[in-house]
Amino acid sequence: MKKGIGIVSVLLVVALGAYLCFQVFSRMAVPGYTGTLEIDGLKSAVEVRFDGDGVPHRFAKNDDDLFFAQGYVAARERLFQMEISRLAGRGELSSLFAGSPERWGRNSGRRA
Repeated sequence: MKKGIGIVSVLLVVALGAYLCFQVFSRMAVPGYTGTLEIDGLKSAVEVRFDGDGVPHRFAKNDDDLFFAQGYVAARERLFQMEISRLAGRGELSSLFAGSPERWGRNSGRRA
């Protein structure tokens, strides 16, 4: 009996975790992978192509522009992580799950 309850509990936790991950990542803004962008700081033109898996391939005429483009693409792709960190730091992470902060325990009288 205890083994069955343990298995059901684990499955419930895994299902809840999968649901929460889906909610977080489905609500995040996805950056555009097409178009032209003009950025100050480049010495010459840089081309960034994304393959079918979303992997960026950068082409530049000099190393400085290549590394600048690498940093720009990496920062743009990690905005979701910075947004999650910002919301967690402010205690507003529950806003991603369409619930009120009180429902998730921010102001529900729990003590840290």
